[in-house]
Amino acid sequence: MSDRLFISLMPYLKHKSGHDCIYHHHVKEAIDAQGIDYVGYISSDCTLSDLPTCWNKWFSDAGPGPSIFKRLKRRYCDFAGIFKKSTDKQRIFFIETFSKLDLAALLLSVLWHSRRSDTFWLLFRYPNVHSYRMLSRLLHKKLGSRLICLTDSEKIGETFKGLPFQPFVWPIPHTRSVQALQRQGIICWWPGPPRETKGWDDIRRLTQLKDPFAKYFTLVVAQSSGLTNAELIPDQLSEDEYTQKLSECHVVLLPYDPKQYSASTSGIFVEAVVANKIPLVKEGTWMAYELKRFDLHELIVDWNRSDFFSSIQGLLENGEIKRKLGLMQRSYANFHNPEQFQKSVAAVIRE
Repeated sequence: MSDRLFISLMPYLKHKSGHDCIYHHHVKEAIDAQGIDYVGYISSDCTLSDLPTCWNKWFSDAGPGPSIFKRLKRRYCDFAGIFKKSTDKQRIFFIETFSKLDLAALLLSVLWHSRRSDTFWLLFRYPNVHSYRMLSRLLHKKLGSRLICLTDSEKIGETFKGLPFQPFVWPIPHTRSVQALQRQGIICWWPGPPRETKGWDDIRRLTQLKDPFAKYFTLVVAQSSGLTNAELIPDQLSEDEYTQKLSECHVVLLPYDPKQYSASTSGIFVEAVVANKIPLVKEGTWMAYELKRFDLHELIVDWNRSDFFSSIQGLLENGEIKRKLGLMQRSYANFHNPEQFQKSVAAVIRE
């Protein structure tokens, strides 16, 4: 038995859509490797049946609907209830998906219910803008060195300049090795459930293009998008189904909103690169910033061009793009993997 207890706070883990489930599996593995006891708290609405026994349904629904004060009270009670649980172990709390309301509720719970020996790890997935900046300052004022800030984006790390605490930048662990599977035509996959911030309008436009090369392409999209001229697949895929789609596709379509993703990472982008697939992105996003690091400007595309599919055909046949993407693939594979993630977790624990 360890004298330390690592506590994952997962208020939005409800199913396997998105990164939450697989991400926290890797967190648990990294903590287990350090010989530290582990427990997790997930949404009380979670529908998964194959949960680790140490994951407990706990968090209430604090989403839009009730007044902001009721939502804040709900989340405050969630956090406070966990903080007040009895244990003689030194506790490390970790949260990596949170809203401004969650952070405010966490701050109140820390002020009134945390212990002097508690450490808090916060992974910032969005730039540290004014509201986050103010709340994280208040947390740091209370916790000092017991507040550990983390991020998986150097660009987000830059938004902490001028603050007395700087985040550790660590890898994205949920990458996978895939073998290319052959299907007829050129497969272009828009992963995940439809969201406007992930380019729903752009994908909708692609299904209506009169580009003569479109007949050689198959657009694969989530069923709830309701799009025509596309292959519809379930919104939520099992790990095996997800890996198969990644294996089958030639191109991963990521027309994400530059305002939302100017500095925030995309796990599927990293997975696509590691799998040696061609990601197509928008200018002004973190993904575009990463592609420019490897001189892959060609993959930052104009999503409004009438010959979109013709242009993709040219990218697929470009040997120089394949060479540069190969360099990026090797660099990413060496950094973004479970082993490097475990090393990063161990380094933060030693701090």
